[in-house]
Order: sequence, then structure tokens, then C-alpha cells
Amino acid sequence: MIKDINQLEDILKTLRSEREAKRARLTRRMDELRVAMNQANESMRAADIISVSFEESDGIPKDLLEGLFMQQPVKNPVGSLSLLGSQFSWASMAANLKAPTQDVSKMKTCECCGAQIHRNAPTCPMCKTRSRSKNPKRSKKRDD
Repeated sequence: MIKDINQLEDILKTLRSEREAKRARLTRRMDELRVAMNQANESMRAADIISVSFEESDGIPKDLLEGLFMQQPVKNPVGSLSLLGSQFSWASMAANLKAPTQDVSKMKTCECCGAQIHRNAPTCPMCKTRSRSKNPKRSKKRDD
């Protein structure tokens, strides 16, 4: 059983490191795209190109074309993916970035530190305090 727990912890550690590597890679790519977009905008201004028209049959999403030449400061690299239009839903992107969470109904709050713990956990993993039952077992009266 301990071996299984160690394997699961190793798998979780690997998945977390992969997620962080993907996040860093996406952030780096978004920075590269932002630099390329700024350079394209500067080149257009230098060449006095004010309006550019695209054919709709190009297969380029209309939302992308409308937001392509507008220069906006990007605060959040994931939020800047809205330039890609409706092909990517924000909910699916946010779900992929969030850490997997358990169902809220299976959680309770530690009375000592306030951490969310499983409803059947005997101790809080954060502060190691024993949790108290809302309906404690009644001791059986022994007849002597």
C-alpha cells in the first residue's frame, strides 16, 4: 500500500512538472507572438499602411483579423488567446490550467487551520490536528 502511495505521489509530481513546463513554454511562445505582432505593427506604421483588407475565404477567423492589428497590452498570456477567436473556448482552457480538484461535497474544513480536507480524513494533512465528528459515537453503557 505504501508502495502504491509513493507511486501515485511520483506520478503527481511528474504531472505537475509537465504542467509547469507546458505553462512556461506557452508563456514563452505568447511573448514571441507579442513581439512579432508589435514588429508587424511598427512595420505597417513605417510603411504608412493604415487599413489592410483580407478575403473572408482565407480561412482566417474573423475575430483574429479584427484584433490582429490592434495593439493592446497583454497582462495575462492565457487571456491573450482570445485573439484566436471562438475556436478555443475559455472554459476548456481554464479547465486544463486548473489543478484537479475533488468534489466540494467530499470536503470539509479543518477547525484549526481552515484547510479543505476529505470528509473521512481522521487528521488534517496541513496541521496534523485530529478532526472531530459532528455526530460523535456514543459510548455503550456497560452493565456490571
